Amino acid sequence: MSELNFKRKTNVLKRYEIKGTDSRIKKFLEKYDEIVNYPWTNKRLYLSEFEKILNITEEGMSDGERVRVNIFSTIHRFLGKNGELKNKKYVTLLFDEVEMFLHPEWSRTFLNDLLLELKDYTNKQFKIIFASHSPFLLSDICSEGVIYLKKEVKKIQPELIETIRELVSIYSIQMEAEENAPFGKGPAEALDKALEISERFGFTTVNIDNKIGYAEYVSEGIKDCDEYIGVFGHVDVVPLGEGWKHSPLGGEIENNRIYGRGVLDNKGPILSNLFALHILKKLGIKFDVPVRVVFGTNEETGFGCVKHYLTKEKPPVFGWTPDCKWPVVYGERGRLKVRIYSEMKDLDKLYDFVNNYILSAPNNGVKLKIDFRDDDFGEMILRGYRFGISENRHFFEFVMSYPAVCKKEQLMDLIRSSLAEGTELEEIANWSPVLYDKNSEYVQTLQKVYNYVTGFDAKPVTTTGGTYAKIIPNIIAYGPSFPGQKDIAHLPDEWFDLSDLQKITEIYALSLYEISKLKNRK
Repeated sequence: MSELNFKRKTNVLKRYEIKGTDSRIKKFLEKYDEIVNYPWTNKRLYLSEFEKILNITEEGMSDGERVRVNIFSTIHRFLGKNGELKNKKYVTLLFDEVEMFLHPEWSRTFLNDLLLELKDYTNKQFKIIFASHSPFLLSDICSEGVIYLKKEVKKIQPELIETIRELVSIYSIQMEAEENAPFGKGPAEALDKALEISERFGFTTVNIDNKIGYAEYVSEGIKDCDEYIGVFGHVDVVPLGEGWKHSPLGGEIENNRIYGRGVLDNKGPILSNLFALHILKKLGIKFDVPVRVVFGTNEETGFGCVKHYLTKEKPPVFGWTPDCKWPVVYGERGRLKVRIYSEMKDLDKLYDFVNNYILSAPNNGVKLKIDFRDDDFGEMILRGYRFGISENRHFFEFVMSYPAVCKKEQLMDLIRSSLAEGTELEEIANWSPVLYDKNSEYVQTLQKVYNYVTGFDAKPVTTTGGTYAKIIPNIIAYGPSFPGQKDIAHLPDEWFDLSDLQKITEIYALSLYEISKLKNRK
């Protein structure tokens, strides 16, 4: 390694012999020299190898100067070409009372100097945390350069709550088709209301044949872009059912909870995403592609709305559906529903099959030789057992919740190989598994946002459920139910905690902001 030997006549380097092994040392000290004014004596400042902390002599340097040199040299030590964090994209810098020994003026300029240093690391994203008692540390940051996201989210909550109540009051179950209402009057009315709310915020809205629609935000300067980020939710609901203590269409609030059909599934969460985008638009955040919030009307009864959407529109480059759980759901199991039929004369064969291969066996399908498993989803699960009669034939129906390591055709062939003569296998429905790379930049960004807002240290997960991600390419499930919150949607007194509503709005707003900065989205 070549050694640097040079002298300068300016402050820090004045009459100092600088020794090191990397040109970045010289660059760093030249920058540092620009902000230091100190009557240096004729002392030697030794720099060891660049990957080591600067060794600063006690004599001739103030405590404040020593603090600044040590801080910045340590940053370069860890982030430089030989540093331990050189390949890390996301870096957190924590400063504990950095103002100690610093002159008030240096405290005031510290953050600005730090940001200038970090500009060299264009391949990294930084989170900077200060624990400080200093009133000077943030005083030099222009208010227009700070996004007060949490403040805006809190400020907009009353309007969000009232808007949810407005949409919940519409009974939007699937009904008989009418003119301009292919899935019934209720879903069409809810779609119109969602688009009306979107127009209040200045978004461009599109209604696609009264089956599905979207609000779109196109940042200034974007022209003829056929890519977009998409958030897909739905405004249809399941029937009310019985046993309600609160008005199912009233959006009643009690003990910091809002009650009503659809507050969780899915009117509340999709409006939360709309409001999150509204906040970013209001703050002047720019995206390099359009952003859409999409309102489906047939999620609960067949996904016909998004199937129609894909006949008219391209899929997004990426996005999510807020219709599942936290944290990031990077995979959804496959779901295959089948029936095994027999004529009356062969009914004993049907019962023998069910007893031997299903009821007396583990529910992982081991007796059928379909006990597949993988690291992402775990093992096969059999569920949804049901006997019935159809067209004068008896049948047994069950569902396979299967991992991504196997395919539908493989499962059907293995089951058929176990059937007795006189019985017949039929596929009723199938949803193939959805699996994304949990280590991708996209998934990890969303996960980091979730952990940052909640304070958790969660990892991406998979689910046995099925969402729009089964149909819409390039999206995953992301929220809104937190761990431990089960059996809420589809039941009487469906609810949403208002504190959770504020939290998820913050998560969605920050997620949209963070992914706006990603370039490689696939």
